[in-house]
Amino acid sequence: MNKRLLYLSLMTTIAITSCKLDSPPTCVTGTEKCELSSLDGTSGIYQICNADNVWGNQFVCALGCDKSHCIKNDDLMPTCSDADNGKLRCHHDDKTGMTIAIRCQYGYWTPQICDSSQCSEESGCLTDIASCKTNKKSCIDISGMNASLQLICGDTQWTMSYCARGTGCDGDACEDNSVNACGEKSVNCKEAIAHWGTGKCVQGQCILKDCIEGYHTYTDGEGKITCEQNSKDNCGEHGKTCQEDEACNVSAGVCGCGWGLIGCGGECVDIKTDINHCGKCNQQCTPSNNTSTAKCDNGTCIDDNCTSGQHPYENGCEKDDLDNCGRHDNPCTITMLQGSTKVSCDTGQCLATECDLNQYIMDDEHHICLPKEINETCTTDKCINSGNNGILYRCVSEHLENPGENCSSTDGSPVSCLADGSECGTCLNGSHWCSEDSKLLTCSNGESETQEDCSLLAGSDVNARSYCSIKDEQASCIKECIDDYHMDEHGNCTIQCQEGEVWNETDKKCAKPNCLTLTDPKAGDTCIFGRYMQAAGTNFKQDLEWQILELSYDEDDNLHNLLLISKYSLEAKPFSENSGIDNAELTNVWENSSLRSWLNGLGPEDNSSKLDYRTNNFMKTAFTDEERNSIYKVNNNPNPDGETADWVFLLSNDEITRYLNSNEKRKCYLTPYVKSNTELPGDISCSEDLFCSSYYWLRTPGSNQNSIIYVSTDGTLKLNGFNVVSTGCTVRPALRLLRKSL
Repeated sequence: MNKRLLYLSLMTTIAITSCKLDSPPTCVTGTEKCELSSLDGTSGIYQICNADNVWGNQFVCALGCDKSHCIKNDDLMPTCSDADNGKLRCHHDDKTGMTIAIRCQYGYWTPQICDSSQCSEESGCLTDIASCKTNKKSCIDISGMNASLQLICGDTQWTMSYCARGTGCDGDACEDNSVNACGEKSVNCKEAIAHWGTGKCVQGQCILKDCIEGYHTYTDGEGKITCEQNSKDNCGEHGKTCQEDEACNVSAGVCGCGWGLIGCGGECVDIKTDINHCGKCNQQCTPSNNTSTAKCDNGTCIDDNCTSGQHPYENGCEKDDLDNCGRHDNPCTITMLQGSTKVSCDTGQCLATECDLNQYIMDDEHHICLPKEINETCTTDKCINSGNNGILYRCVSEHLENPGENCSSTDGSPVSCLADGSECGTCLNGSHWCSEDSKLLTCSNGESETQEDCSLLAGSDVNARSYCSIKDEQASCIKECIDDYHMDEHGNCTIQCQEGEVWNETDKKCAKPNCLTLTDPKAGDTCIFGRYMQAAGTNFKQDLEWQILELSYDEDDNLHNLLLISKYSLEAKPFSENSGIDNAELTNVWENSSLRSWLNGLGPEDNSSKLDYRTNNFMKTAFTDEERNSIYKVNNNPNPDGETADWVFLLSNDEITRYLNSNEKRKCYLTPYVKSNTELPGDISCSEDLFCSSYYWLRTPGSNQNSIIYVSTDGTLKLNGFNVVSTGCTVRPALRLLRKSL
């Protein structure tokens, strides 16, 4: 049997059958054993004796046993060299929260699961080996090894095996290796259909699995299912034409444009950012006077990057001229260049264009004025300034010849000539820099002078320090506050932020950190994003606080998005609203619920209650257009009854136990706004000045078709569930937030 097929067959069998050995016998720590699996009589089950003298995690050997260890399989298992024998690696997986200790033994890396995140690269797991819930499975990508590890729980103990080489994790399971080499011709199904969707391999043929965003499935005249791009005439499905006054929201595949978008020429555009429709349809942004590139900023065309002959100034571009040469308020004068009678500013440099012909002649190549006598005879080398640089001329056979070199410092930066013009100086005229003892130095005639002792700037302010540093490409004296202090309006370090707040430099005040700009985010941190009603008896909106549950990374290990859940319950709404509309039905299926439609702003065709939330919804109320663009649409969001595509959603039963794994962590409170607008269940009690603990919905169905699992006031999970029409259960939204510069 092909190695890959043997491996995949074995993994499938493991997923549905426990392969735990008999009761663990006492063993000697560090010893290994390998026994044939009772499942097929070919594969092996490998174990190592842990620090508690009991056999530890089971590891599947796809090719069977060689005495006490696995037969080495270079095709499926990551190998290690003799030099690495006995070495350990510790890998923590943020997605699952699991820590793996991986040891090099018998030429391959053998994994072991730790009971906590404590792992030593000398001794491995520092606590007992983790147990598990029967039939649970996970898949972990091991960074730095180009390998992925499949974990399946059989009878409370983990069984492990590596995914086939060249594949990774697909959710909680190994990626189907046949997708990469499908059929006799080994076609890569991903590459074969990458231009319109994702594929899968079925009986040796690549077929459509999902269409990418902006496309929909379509069966052509030959009965072949393909993906067709959304357009005004085929919006969301083949042959569905939008009305004449409607555009097709291509991404969503629906007629009519979503939040912040309008229809222009048959497509949905954001007139706040679209360079071809800036502020209104067909208003194209072009750079002014060909001095820059253009962009659309909040519906207004502005200049972006400055072109040659321009320099940045006040969020735009300013032309280089004699008063502003290279930067604003930097004059170019004849006194700067010896012997010049006329100067010009060219590409940010001050250059001589005419000379005093009585005493000087023009060097056109270097745009400088040379004294006449140096063309007759010379006795020494001569240094002559040109623009911002000095040029050193060599005296050869009593004549100054072409420059031997530009004046430069030890680091290659340009400098000017000394005052007598005999040689290069120590600095560039007019430049500033910092000395090692924090003095601000300036350059005049090629020599440095102390302009200011920056260490004295802090004065008597005990919460401040001062020093010399480079700021905005210029050296200057800087005063800054120490610890958590910040400057008040008078420049004194008197403001200190409270716990959980950060300093907002733009607004000059302390505030909760914004989720989009939070530095070094971690699971458990709180931050603000969006605004919603929270105060009692008012529609006044306040900053929304969120708790970070998970950080997700892309294939290059860059932070891609944050999974957030609201810190408080924000509304009290039924899961499925009894609308009284003809043909309306109640449901405990998340995809068809009115609550999902309200959170995401969906229309009546998207919920069984037949309610239209496209105008009045959580997304539109809580977030600005720009904020909505930062919310990651979770396609294939797993649910017990299928998959959905959601911007905002509720956590499932599995997710809340994974991310909030105790009653105390799951406990949540109502805002005063919800309390003042809701008839609370009788078992909820709270004082007037405190938030009340709340019930809140999950998205997992309960014990019958009319119930949904919920979290109780003390944080316990209620698996029987609340009736879907209950108005006493609250909403605790979750979303994934893109970190575009994160």
